[in-house]
Amino acid sequence: MSQATATMHTLPNPLTRLHGIATAAGITIEDLPAELEHALGAAAMVAFGEYIALSSRLLDEQRAGVLAMAIATARVMVPSEHDAHPGDIVSRHGFVIITTDPNPFPADPVGQIATALLRGCGRETGSAAFAYYVPVLPDHARTGSWMTGLADRLGTTCSCATSPSPAARHQPGRTSNS
Repeated sequence: MSQATATMHTLPNPLTRLHGIATAAGITIEDLPAELEHALGAAAMVAFGEYIALSSRLLDEQRAGVLAMAIATARVMVPSEHDAHPGDIVSRHGFVIITTDPNPFPADPVGQIATALLRGCGRETGSAAFAYYVPVLPDHARTGSWMTGLADRLGTTCSCATSPSPAARHQPGRTSNS
């Protein structure tokens, strides 16, 4: 066996590589509380471009794709149209929700970045893009952790499952060039 072949067999799997990329980018990865997962219909939630909360219910193969999408999302999130460049995701409140619905033909930059990222980590895939949306939230919330703050804004808690409140209604994800 050649040295190159031996090295390739010792590389970490794509999910481990993606965790390393997130860490290097200063992104914290946490588990998404089941209550928020159900209330939001989420595979992942990206907050402020610095935090990713992943559903624990994802299988490793799907988890890698969702994490690639979440990392790409974190890198293109901006708080206002004024700050946006073509392809950015504008999220005034700092949250983007990624669903479990795959997007096999991503036309938007975030989906293309996610696909390239996952391929670069060793996963051959047609697409690592997933549908996403920017939740519409009221302008007030109590302080606390970012997940508790979001739960408060949605009218739910992280201690019991509830149905989505009217504040949990959302708009489809949009980019500044749409």
